[in-house]
Amino acid sequence: MNRHALHGIVHDAIERPPTEIVERFKAFSVATIARACRGNGLMHHEIKPLNPGIRICGPAVTLFGRQGDANMYQGVPDSLRPGDIVIGDAAGAKSLAVCGERVAYNICRLFKAGGMVIDGAIRDKAGMEEEGVPIFYRGVDPKLFGASGPGAINVPVQCGGVIVYPGDLIIGDRDGVIVIKRGEILKVLEKVDCGSERSGD
Repeated sequence: MNRHALHGIVHDAIERPPTEIVERFKAFSVATIARACRGNGLMHHEIKPLNPGIRICGPAVTLFGRQGDANMYQGVPDSLRPGDIVIGDAAGAKSLAVCGERVAYNICRLFKAGGMVIDGAIRDKAGMEEEGVPIFYRGVDPKLFGASGPGAINVPVQCGGVIVYPGDLIIGDRDGVIVIKRGEILKVLEKVDCGSERSGD
C-alpha cells in the first residue's frame, strides 16, 4: 500500500485558545453557536454522542489515519493536555473500528482529554457507556485492522465534512458537533454573547 503524504507526521506543540475563552463557550449550546455562525462549522448530522448527556468543549488535537487503524489513537496521549478534544479522521467509514473501550478510556480518563470525535467507527460501545467516555462517532463495528499505520497527529484533517486544524475549538452536545476556527473564536464569542442577551438562551 502506498503511504499517504502525511504518514508519520507528529506535531506535539500546537497553539490552543486561552482557557478562560474555552470556559466561556461551555455556557452555550451547539444550536446557539450554530445560529450565531449561520451553520458554518457544523459537522455531518450522523456524528452523534454516545449518550444524549455528553457535552464537550475544548481545543482540537487532530488524528489522521485509514479506516480500521488504531495506531494514531495509541500514540496521541503524548500530544494531549487536559481538556483537549481528540478529532479522528477515518474518512467517514462506518465499518472497521479505529477506537475501542481501552484506548478511549486511556485517552479520556488516564490522560484527561475532554472528549473524542471520530469520523469513523468505534467498537466496545457497551464498555464505553459503562465508563462514561465522552465520545462522538459515525458508526459501530467490532472489526479493526490493528495498529499498522499510516497515521499522523496534529495535522489538518476533515471530520464530518469540516476541515479541522489543531487548536480549533470543538463544542459538542446532543444536537451534534461544531468547529470554530482558532482565529474566529473571539468574534464568535461576541456574537453568542450578544445573541443570548437578546434571546435569553
